[in-house]
Amino acid sequence: MVSSKSYSSHLVGGDITYTHNGNGNYDITLTIWRDCFNSQTLFDNSATIYVYQTNGFTTTGLGTLVTTLTTGAPIGGTTGTSVPPNIYNPCLTPPTNICVNQAIYTVNATLPAIAGGYTLLYQRCCRNAGIQNIANPSTTGASYVCEIPGLLNYANSSPTFTSFPPISICQNVLFTFNASATDVDGDSLAYSLYTPYYGGNSGGGGGGGAVGYDTITWVNGYSLSNVMGGTPVLNINPTTGLLSVTPPIANRFVVGIAVKEYRNGVYLGTVRRDFQFNVTACSNTVTAFTPSNFTSGGINYWLSCQSNTVTFVNSSSPINSLTTFHWDFGVADSTNDTSNLITPTYTF
Repeated sequence: MVSSKSYSSHLVGGDITYTHNGNGNYDITLTIWRDCFNSQTLFDNSATIYVYQTNGFTTTGLGTLVTTLTTGAPIGGTTGTSVPPNIYNPCLTPPTNICVNQAIYTVNATLPAIAGGYTLLYQRCCRNAGIQNIANPSTTGASYVCEIPGLLNYANSSPTFTSFPPISICQNVLFTFNASATDVDGDSLAYSLYTPYYGGNSGGGGGGGAVGYDTITWVNGYSLSNVMGGTPVLNINPTTGLLSVTPPIANRFVVGIAVKEYRNGVYLGTVRRDFQFNVTACSNTVTAFTPSNFTSGGINYWLSCQSNTVTFVNSSSPINSLTTFHWDFGVADSTNDTSNLITPTYTF
């Protein structure tokens, strides 16, 4: 087993969320991703989450430590479970030299309501070497942080992210991704990018004791307003959580996504996802799906990845003057995505 105090370079990202079960009892979930292609470092057999009183908490002084929580072994063990290399683009082929595993740690805790609430903190070293946009990545760890609100709204479950981000995106190709979250309490959510935190560096943390932390240092040419370069630069819709970017350089990039939670206009807390995007030069895949792959209502048709305009080939038999057709191209919230032609053309 790898010691929790080791400082090898392997972290891809992580986040902390929680569910309130009633009477101040919470199920806390820590999710971590590691590089399983460039590093042999396994996940720790357990994780230590530090619980601080938010009143007086700072990133450097931390404040009053209320308790520490030790999780059980992660789902999937110290190897974790494999994350599929989905790039969300059927016209491009992802590279084969990227591998990410996921570990999910859970712990149950009873945290009575207190003024200001709680801050949950987990620290670990270290990030992947060769990251393009931050300084000293191979000796820089990460701090994953979220908050449980105080007295009035302590009976709260945090937002949880809806989808796992792709481990690889394509150079010079517009990338969009739904980075939104859901909230079981029906609270209002606001999305933004944030500068990720360091923590668990070679000077401390990493499971051996929480230490102060600050934001990572961007290298020249990169900043919170220009995380990856390109046009458009990385941005997120504050209302929908739609993330978009056209990355111009093939490399690794650290990205932070924050979800702020509000109830009746009152701020409750923030869930933060710290993640690494691998930008790669993808190869084009031109695919014609055979009729046996794509059949609906007796109609066989092909789709082409060459453009957004698709001509649907109708190979139904027989077709005569009495035959009628109705196509629905499946565009959400649209009533103009239909056709009654035999072989329609539609631009998505």
